[in-house]
Amino acid sequence: MTYPQPYEGVKGTDRSEDYLLSLDPKALSVRAVIMALAKHLGDATLVGNPAPRVARMRERMTAPQIGDLVVEESKALHSRDEIVKAQGFGILLAVRDEWCVRDEDWEKEKTEYDLRDEDRAHDRGWYVQYGCDPGDVCRWTDCSFMVVPTFEDFTLSVGTRSETGVTLTRDDLLSSLGDAGFDLVKRS
Repeated sequence: MTYPQPYEGVKGTDRSEDYLLSLDPKALSVRAVIMALAKHLGDATLVGNPAPRVARMRERMTAPQIGDLVVEESKALHSRDEIVKAQGFGILLAVRDEWCVRDEDWEKEKTEYDLRDEDRAHDRGWYVQYGCDPGDVCRWTDCSFMVVPTFEDFTLSVGTRSETGVTLTRDDLLSSLGDAGFDLVKRS
């Protein structure tokens, strides 16, 4: 079986207008705050018997998709190294299975350690654009990412909207309360 080379075909984009990915020292402190808040939000969703909206939030935060703002939570989130911390926050570009090392490095290892092609290992590579420059791309392996939810409202839409406002029915209110985790008891 063949896999792509590390970094092969993965490219960042010019994000010079995106202050969120700035590597300026002042921006890095803002990024650290966002990372900490994302961790606390993720921790807050780790509850037994979560409300439906909390379960939806947890599900989405643990299922990063290409284009999401993400935080690497196994290393970068806890690192004191500013470079590691910076490289663990950004836009997810790709997630794929690929060779652990490039072909040229594999050929050296194969000769040096008397290995066969079937001994060659592959990994799951996660690529994050962490800065504004297209070259600011970090490859992560043996890692765990969570989404920084900046895009969705996890509540259910309630009521019927019209030009004059919103009409709520009893069922709308009950659905909304149930979605928020309230136990609803039907009385006869």
